[in-house]
Amino acid sequence: MIDPKMEEAKKKRDAWEKALLDAHAARKAAGDTKETGPIVNALLYPTRPKVLIRAFCWTCVGGEEDAGGRGRVRDCTVFRCAFWRMRPWQDVKEKSSYTDHPDHTAPSEDEPERELPR
Repeated sequence: MIDPKMEEAKKKRDAWEKALLDAHAARKAAGDTKETGPIVNALLYPTRPKVLIRAFCWTCVGGEEDAGGRGRVRDCTVFRCAFWRMRPWQDVKEKSSYTDHPDHTAPSEDEPERELPR
């Protein structure tokens, strides 16, 4: 049996996704050529891994909060994340507050993967 709270959460998520896609369709119909965000792209193309990784990283760093989202993805310090080496926008030049942190040192390519604690 499905938990009623889970069912309600799924309905809210589905409504949110539909609203995003409807807003995108309306903008496109009005002739707006502005780039869509990573979240809408993930909803439009759910079978493309690159698009899904971009959306995951975007939401992880709070990309919608201000204009520095791509820089925060580039400067991500969550080295244990499975997507860290594949994260998008690694060549973006915009500023990010992450680089001000003294512990911001990425593992080198030659460094072996760290084993996660159990």
